[in-house]
Amino acid sequence: KITKNKFFIHQHILECLRYEIALKKKEGKMSYFKRLSKWLASEEWKIYEQALNESNIDSLSNNGGLGYGCELE
Repeated sequence: KITKNKFFIHQHILECLRYEIALKKKEGKMSYFKRLSKWLASEEWKIYEQALNESNIDSLSNNGGLGYGCELE
């Protein structure tokens, strides 16, 4: 219903979800997520839509590093 059978809208919503996941991983807040049905119904992806347009998912990842002073041995 939300995508109105348009593949582009489907892909866009998935990209917003990927961005939210990457952002929560970076901030260390992976413990809380809405259920997907509620996330879609509340149009939560629109919150991340503008942020996704201003940056990209790759900018949120730290290429596998844990940050300064946090190397695993």
